[in-house]
Amino acid sequence: MLRWKRSFWSWKGCRMDTETRRLFRALFRKQLREQGAFLVRSASTGRHRTRAGRFAFGALYGGIVLLVMGSFFSLAWPLGELLLPAGQEALYFLTMELLALAVGVFAGAFSSYGSLFQARDNDLLLAMPIPPWMIFAVRMSGLYAMCLFYLLLLWVPAEVVYGLYAASPLGGLLSAAPMALVLAGAASLLAGLLSPLLGDAVIAEITCVGSLLIVALSLNMLNVTKIKVMNLVPAIFLPILLCRFM
Repeated sequence: MLRWKRSFWSWKGCRMDTETRRLFRALFRKQLREQGAFLVRSASTGRHRTRAGRFAFGALYGGIVLLVMGSFFSLAWPLGELLLPAGQEALYFLTMELLALAVGVFAGAFSSYGSLFQARDNDLLLAMPIPPWMIFAVRMSGLYAMCLFYLLLLWVPAEVVYGLYAASPLGGLLSAAPMALVLAGAASLLAGLLSPLLGDAVIAEITCVGSLLIVALSLNMLNVTKIKVMNLVPAIFLPILLCRFM
């Protein structure tokens, strides 16, 4: 029994575990670099951006992120103003959680379609002495990171509104981070299941619908229109039905 324990905790076994973790970390860093390559490399030409180009594109991307978060804030504000003073915190969080989950699933599915099924290095990685489960785990870890990012675009404004209107917001704010991690896990699993249904035509149509919804939200923020955007959100599902099943 003592000999078995010594062999189990031998240096060779520990080295194999260390090498496995090191390989996983290297593949995960590679996955994150590929997902963030659009910041330093042009998608149309494939060339690296200049320093000024990186700064300009980063500023543009940051402005778009702030605009999207502002749009979600304008969406959460009237909902929180209506429900939170009345003590309907559960209904408020349920609504925002479902919206955040939907955002994470659809945005993650668009991203995972290219990273999971159209990645250029899939054949190369499978030809190397790398376990297939590790390649899949790295891909799903990258998908989890993307879903978490997209989900936080809505979750952060929702928590800000909750902190402004809730009578005792401490408990909800403390549970915000664990809930975001759980929702990101569910979104990544659903996005992985949804991504095989997508294609170039479906992605193009859904991108067009999403862009129109963002324009409608922006016009509402500027008090130009009063479009009920939430009533139009189910239109995002229509391209999947039209392009895949008809």
